[in-house]
Amino acid sequence: MVREILKIYGILFNYPEENYRENALKLGEILKNIFPEIYEKYKKFEREILEKDIDTLKEIYTRTFDLNPSCPPYIGYHLFEDSYKKGEFLVKLKEIYKDSFFKFDERELPDHLSIILKFISFKSFNDENVKIIIEEGLIPSFEKMKICFKNDKNLYVALIESLELLLKNKEVNHE
Repeated sequence: MVREILKIYGILFNYPEENYRENALKLGEILKNIFPEIYEKYKKFEREILEKDIDTLKEIYTRTFDLNPSCPPYIGYHLFEDSYKKGEFLVKLKEIYKDSFFKFDERELPDHLSIILKFISFKSFNDENVKIIIEEGLIPSFEKMKICFKNDKNLYVALIESLELLLKNKEVNHE
């Protein structure tokens, strides 16, 4: 079930499509039943998603991740900004994906949050690369992403915070 949860989180960190709200509701239902404490963080995102039409959601996504240069959905940026280490990180991710037989849309960079979440759902929490990606990549990136939203009431804050809770949850990590 955690793999399904991560797949849906991956979808929700992509540009909103027509079934975006349905996926948000599906994730909310799963979290409410399995991880109610995580749902408490998530429900603000779910509530706001349901109040908005798809065009508004697209606009919010674009304003949040595409037009806000300090908060792109790329983990490498938050870890290394524009240093050469970011390039090394991207190459390493591609190698990990290839070695794991994980395929992704290569028109997108391998450090996009949605791709990383799909990779984690493809593997397992016991995989050594997944542990490193979570502990040394995602968690520090979430801290920096939350700073981007410090004085903002952006709906993606709740999505990031609930995902962070999920990834830090010891019950999940030991499945």
